[in-house]
Amino acid sequence: MTASAEPGTGPFAVLYHDGMDLASRLSAYLSGPGRDFADHLPLEARLAYHDEARELTTLLLQLAAWLLMERAVAEGEMTVAFARQEAEGLELRPRRTVGPLGISDGLRALRAEAELLRLRVVARAEHLLAMGERPPEDLAIMHIPRPGAPHLRLVSDSDDAPMRP
Repeated sequence: MTASAEPGTGPFAVLYHDGMDLASRLSAYLSGPGRDFADHLPLEARLAYHDEARELTTLLLQLAAWLLMERAVAEGEMTVAFARQEAEGLELRPRRTVGPLGISDGLRALRAEAELLRLRVVARAEHLLAMGERPPEDLAIMHIPRPGAPHLRLVSDSDDAPMRP
């Protein structure tokens, strides 16, 4: 990875800060105003609220995992090849939404921010890993991704369309 991938500088620093800031704001929301909001919902709506909060938390944890791996590569603590292998297990696909029942405006806004962050992280991950260590030419022929398709299993071909409940 390049110097711009180092913590504290360049595009990575902005992305890393945005991701950690969003995770912090989600945590504060869920333990404060979000908890108060959910406490006043009927049971079915409360369950939907908690399901949405779980989906959003899971997405942010997956994004944080990638950002921490990218930082480890930039600091020489992890190879690009190992990061590529670990990235295969990440779920950076769009998370399903539970629908409008029991979802506060605050949680809906955090979800929208998380989706924009997810798109930025996936684009950066795909670009950086594509530039990283490549397999020998004879192995590269075995799987040739179609143009525009992700090079990794960070998202699947069916993830182009938003998920529905």
